[in-house]
Amino acid sequence: MFLLFYRPKKISLNSCKNQHKKRMIAIVLLCLSITQNPDTDEARLFGEWRWINVSGGFLGITKTAEETGIRRRVVFSKDHVASFYTTTASGDSLTFRNTFFIQPEITFLSANPKPVLIIQGMNKKQIIVWSGLDTLTLRENSPDGRLFQYVRIK
Repeated sequence: MFLLFYRPKKISLNSCKNQHKKRMIAIVLLCLSITQNPDTDEARLFGEWRWINVSGGFLGITKTAEETGIRRRVVFSKDHVASFYTTTASGDSLTFRNTFFIQPEITFLSANPKPVLIIQGMNKKQIIVWSGLDTLTLRENSPDGRLFQYVRIK
């Protein structure tokens, strides 16, 4: 009996076309957001950086250059060599030097790839986080990892 009184809803062809267009646009935007490449521009990293502070770790402690009395800096050269220096009252010394590269990787922070700094000879990969043009944060890729913050030396 129900079928005798059932009238299918009329759907206009334009309505179907608009819905199809909206779905296609949504699919394209979704694909673009998934395949979006993280900022892996190595040239942005080249130069000399002064250490400001380190924070985090298992205990969540923050230490600054002023507190420790130790000045640290890192130089990322165009030939992909990272050189770490420490300056104390007794002078400037090279503490570590090795090659580096940046590659997009899935991190514990996000399912989308993030730029990760890999320095040969260091046991932890570091997620690169930029704050403006002259502030660099390197975060160890682990939930209890430390954050090292640097400013560019001009």
